[in-house]
Amino acid sequence: MDPIQRYQHFEIRKNRQSTEVVPLTASFDESSFDELKSILALVFYQSSLHVKINLSGVKILPLPVAMKILAFAFDLRLKNRTLVLTGASPAFKKLIQFYRMDRSLLIF
Repeated sequence: MDPIQRYQHFEIRKNRQSTEVVPLTASFDESSFDELKSILALVFYQSSLHVKINLSGVKILPLPVAMKILAFAFDLRLKNRTLVLTGASPAFKKLIQFYRMDRSLLIF
């Protein structure tokens, strides 16, 4: 996966088929949530690729962060792109199913 852009709380990796967003912290605070919003806008507008978010290193996913990710999945879907989540917690998977977003994004 090349090239890699590194920020304070996130890393963006690009390959031919997708753009991967990897959180570098195990939990979210106000600073990392603000950076997440910027990162999601960046990958939405600067790329036409599918987006993969790797949550395997995240221990605590606050509800506002989860809802922002779900809204991002919906926005991508409107542009015929897909959000792929890896490493999502069981609680986040239940939230995705509750809002019936499992049809709009892929979970691994």
